[in-house]
Amino acid sequence: MKKWFKFALLGLIFFSLVACQSAEESTTKLVYDEDGFTNEIVLIAEGDKVIEQTSKTETTYEALGVSTAEEAEEMMAEFLVGYDSTEGVKHQLDYLDDRLVESVTVNYDAVDIDEMSELAGSFVDGDASKGVSLKLTVEMMEEVGYKIVD
Repeated sequence: MKKWFKFALLGLIFFSLVACQSAEESTTKLVYDEDGFTNEIVLIAEGDKVIEQTSKTETTYEALGVSTAEEAEEMMAEFLVGYDSTEGVKHQLDYLDDRLVESVTVNYDAVDIDEMSELAGSFVDGDASKGVSLKLTVEMMEEVGYKIVD
């Protein structure tokens, strides 16, 4: 598949062990944009513990190697398994004239981490049973080319 796929199109859900926690809430926004693939991720955290993650992905059909919405829908079908039935995960995928737009929201207080880790696009590093580390997640995302934006 195309280079974009290494970034796990569906959701880009990252997990890392929580380092430390405090009650102060913060929001971190990261963006990746390359060759017809754009992904914006917003992480809401209390201290170092991510409590919610939203992801909006736009990918041109050309970047997917298909020509139509129907071809894209057929190609994506196998990757969508489990998204609609996983508690704590909201997923929407819209097929437009020249691209698809995907939105994923994960409520880490409601989701079963083990169940979510089985979804296409999930990446687990360490024991996430104690939570997801904002610091380590941002570091991992920056390593693959994401940039922090205001």
